[in-house]
Amino acid sequence: MTTRKILTLGAIVLGLALLGASFNTLTAVDGWLAMSSGDTDLVGVHKFGANGDVDAAEETLYQGEDLVAGSPARIWANQAAAYDLYVSSSANADATLTIVVEGLDDEWDAASETVTLVAGGGPGTATTAIPSGSTGTQWLRVNRAYNTGATDLAGIVFLHTSSDAGADGIPDTPASEMITGIAIGENQTLQAAYTVPDGFSAAITGVCASVLATSGTTTAATLRLRARLVQGQVLRTQQVSALTRGETGCRAFGPYLTYAARTDIEMTGLSTGAANLVIGGAFDLVLLPD
Repeated sequence: MTTRKILTLGAIVLGLALLGASFNTLTAVDGWLAMSSGDTDLVGVHKFGANGDVDAAEETLYQGEDLVAGSPARIWANQAAAYDLYVSSSANADATLTIVVEGLDDEWDAASETVTLVAGGGPGTATTAIPSGSTGTQWLRVNRAYNTGATDLAGIVFLHTSSDAGADGIPDTPASEMITGIAIGENQTLQAAYTVPDGFSAAITGVCASVLATSGTTTAATLRLRARLVQGQVLRTQQVSALTRGETGCRAFGPYLTYAARTDIEMTGLSTGAANLVIGGAFDLVLLPD
């Protein structure tokens, strides 16, 4: 199994300007400060991602296919039902580093687990289970993962459903096993996707997207914000825009877009041809406790 060359994408992922008027009794400025300092029950979430090879078929703005060829183009492909989650790295030098995984357990509750990478018998680390949920192992969604060690990751970190990724630390059949991953140089996942946990609703305040000027062979990309409002149904378009290479587009929502618990939210992109566009995207949301 070989990995694909990764273009560094962090520089093109733009944070959203925190725009808008008041949110309930909070002013736009004081409300954001209150959420940042923990002085309110509201929780601010910033989601950002990138895709280094967007072609004519719609793809989630995450790095699955950038990390290993054959990964699903859409981030939810291998998350239709609860699954056992495992982590491994393509570099054995990453052994003893810690990875935090945030997502939803098998009962749709918010979950956060810390796992230590373990030395393997080959170029990659061993495959290590990530516990969560009422069964002790299963997950429904991964919203984010990041390195909390004192050293930058030397390899690509894979989060997947295979109990044995092999000596190289790379899942053997990424099409059916890959969930998400962390690229070298990033130290955390880049995925413009989020699922609202039980006990909360969510309000999206705005979105941004950017197309790298030097990428691709055609000039235009279509960007969508999509949401699965009810599990088992399709993802519906919530916002659509078009950008050319080198452009950045942002949209602040007023009123905010609101979603119930268990809603899947993602940003996607597609090009006007087989263009290999590099696209970054981000959205901000506020979690409101029930």
